[in-house]
Amino acid sequence: MYIEFNEYISGVWNEGYWYDDGFQYAVTMLERFTDEDWKNLFDELHAKDSDWKIKLVYCLEPSVGLNGFNALISLVNDKDDEVVERVIDSLRSFSTEEYKQKISDSLEIIEKAKELLENTTSLPIQAVLKDFLKHYEKNV
Repeated sequence: MYIEFNEYISGVWNEGYWYDDGFQYAVTMLERFTDEDWKNLFDELHAKDSDWKIKLVYCLEPSVGLNGFNALISLVNDKDDEVVERVIDSLRSFSTEEYKQKISDSLEIIEKAKELLENTTSLPIQAVLKDFLKHYEKNV
C-alpha cells in the first residue's frame, strides 16, 4: 500500500482538487497501512520534498492513528518552516486526552511553535500558532 500511496501523493495535482477531494483517497490508503507500510513511510519520510510532506501532513488526521501522529511529530524539526507550520496546525486535530498529553509534554513542539510565532508575519499562521500555544503551552 505504501508504494501506491507514494505514487498517488507524488502526482501533480490541481491544488483545489487535492484539498477538496484528492486527499480523502490518500487518507483512506493511510487508514489501511500495515506496520510494514508505516516502516517504509518512516524510512523515506525525511528524504521527501516539502510538497510531498505537506500533502502527507494534510492527510494525517486522528483516524490514521498513532503512526500518523508519530509521523507528524517526526516532522516538527523539518528544515522547511511551511511544513512545520502545517504539522502544528494538524496536531490541533489530535484532541483526545492521550494525544493532548503527548503534545503538552513535548517541550520541543512547544518551543518550535514559539519560534515560528516570533518569526512569522503571516496573520493566519500567527492565529494558528497562538491557538496551538493557548491549548498546549503549560502555565499560560
